[in-house]
Amino acid sequence: MRADANHYMKAIFQQEVREKKKGKNHDLTVAEYKVAKEEEKIEKLSTDKIGLEADILVLNHKKSTKQKKLDELDGLCWFPRLMRWQTSKGEVSPVFEDIRNEGYYYRLKSYMDIHTRQEYPKELIQPEIKPENRTGTIEQLAQNVEAVEKQVRLMGVGMSQNHNCQSWQIIK
Repeated sequence: MRADANHYMKAIFQQEVREKKKGKNHDLTVAEYKVAKEEEKIEKLSTDKIGLEADILVLNHKKSTKQKKLDELDGLCWFPRLMRWQTSKGEVSPVFEDIRNEGYYYRLKSYMDIHTRQEYPKELIQPEIKPENRTGTIEQLAQNVEAVEKQVRLMGVGMSQNHNCQSWQIIK
């Protein structure tokens, strides 16, 4: 009987030890529960990492497209205060391009709407560029020329020193 009682006590003790190893829901042992939680954390971190990498790719793409646009605008000058014409596309001003990238040789590239900044090919607008379509009076144009000259003087940049039109309004 003593042997049976000993055997029975061992069985009960082993059962109690097993019960203590199990988690709150008695479905996983404590060790299994910890492993499961660590795996959940790792999965969440890898998902977050994938999401962040995707965000980085999107931002890099946006950055590269903006840089391409800036590179395209390098060497362009726009003088909306000096030259304006009313056309079927709105009030436009010419956009000039530095053809040798030296600051001395410019040619007409296109026309840009003063208010919307929409750019139009010169071939589309050129037929509408006539003296009678010019906006502003001679007095207003003279005031705009004076304002631009004053701005240049305030910036401390002489026209002969400024080869890339930075003292003028550059298209952005």
